[in-house]
Amino acid sequence: MIVGIGFGATAGLTHIEENSAGKIVPKKWSGSYVPSAGPEPRRERRTTFERILGQTDTMLGKYMRAQLALAGLSLLFYSTSMLVLGFPYSLALGALGGVVEFLPTVGWIASAVMILTIGFHTHSHWVGMTGRVVVWRIVLNYVDLSSHHR
Repeated sequence: MIVGIGFGATAGLTHIEENSAGKIVPKKWSGSYVPSAGPEPRRERRTTFERILGQTDTMLGKYMRAQLALAGLSLLFYSTSMLVLGFPYSLALGALGGVVEFLPTVGWIASAVMILTIGFHTHSHWVGMTGRVVVWRIVLNYVDLSSHHR
């Protein structure tokens, strides 16, 4: 409760309040507080739901960037490997393999089956490509496991 307004010993404008113990105490008047304007404005608080939405948005953004990087690297790896081994349509197959990498768990299996089947039927070096796909998966799993231990 505001009891009165006056000039304090500090030569600044003060207002006098009654504290919870019933004592009258002077309090420095800040420039942004006007006694007749009511309570000071509250800071905006984010609700728990808004914080969860923000964290989910951040997490999904990171996941999508990682998936795009994986798809791009897989496209590059598959295309380069198939070009070196003499596969027909190596760029198209590499792009298809990169796109299929978006499917969790089964994407790399689907792209390997597709690439190796076409390599077998076109009499390309599908055995060499099998080794490269296995090595590629080992490298990706190692990178994935090492990123979880940070």
